[in-house]
Amino acid sequence: MLVSRRRSLGILAAVGLCSRTVSAADAPAELHGGGSSFVSPVMARWTEGAKAKGMSVEYAVLGAGSSQNQILAGDIDYAAGELAMAPEKLALGELVQFPVVFGAVAFAVNIDGVADGQMKLNAALLGAIFSGALKKWNDPAIGAANPGLTLPDLDIRPVFLGDPNGAIFSTSTTLVRYLMANNADWQAKFAAKIGSRWSVGSMVPTSAAMVPLLKSRPGSIGYMALGTALSNKLTRVMLKNKNGDMLLPNPESLQAAVSKVDWKASPDLVVNPTDLAGAGVWPLVLCSYAVMSRAAAKKARTDAVREFFTYALNEGAAAATASSALALPAEAKAKVLELLAKG
Repeated sequence: MLVSRRRSLGILAAVGLCSRTVSAADAPAELHGGGSSFVSPVMARWTEGAKAKGMSVEYAVLGAGSSQNQILAGDIDYAAGELAMAPEKLALGELVQFPVVFGAVAFAVNIDGVADGQMKLNAALLGAIFSGALKKWNDPAIGAANPGLTLPDLDIRPVFLGDPNGAIFSTSTTLVRYLMANNADWQAKFAAKIGSRWSVGSMVPTSAAMVPLLKSRPGSIGYMALGTALSNKLTRVMLKNKNGDMLLPNPESLQAAVSKVDWKASPDLVVNPTDLAGAGVWPLVLCSYAVMSRAAAKKARTDAVREFFTYALNEGAAAATASSALALPAEAKAKVLELLAKG
């Protein structure tokens, strides 16, 4: 459900945050949050698990840009997404931001005769596919990257995540940045249009809508969270990383990427795990951030949000794994828990 205004407050069983306790008299009846579809499988498990702790927490898929606007306006209690908010915006809204989980972006295709993990691509080929420069799956450029794989004379039908009203989606934005960094044509065409739409293909409004379209449309190629690709048994694409390794998106290549993140170089806890160098590193990895208020006037609600994310970080690693995502490494987790404990 989209959250446009605050529901009335009621009574919630007392919840504690480290040494701090929110009294039942002033605790919120329900916390409202929203954000990206990319992190929604993990958030769904966390909000469900929170119920056993006496918390009532809602998460709505709003899109990264919309959720940031709503947290700035005070319409939701927390936002979650993969596009970190700028320091000046955080200061303006009296907000605090911190990482919560990592996930991999997977590509999937629907090509008769091509099985999971058989198709091999790289950033140059992806750029040519999503720009419309490559039109057939049996194009010699694709064939050269896939020796021994018989590819049909079939139209390439890209599918991308977008919204006609101009909402910004973190997966699309990250993919555009990745393609621009690795493809001169994309840099020339889209450098001034990070949040813009694609020149070819079909637009879908949500990751959920992408899955049935990919399954029903021969020749299609799209992208989504790894957990979405696995749970829907989509045909994953292998991708070449900076080291020249041809990899399948899976928990192991995601772990390899996160292990390369330099937390010491990121005192604000904002990191860029995309296109890192290293053996076995999946190139398209996103870090999901939570944003919440730190305003003293909202103490009851902010304390409850802190309690929720403290629970998620301490007890939610299994939920992240079940969603084919990755919980924060120990170093980052300790820093976030310290931040949350400060109030």
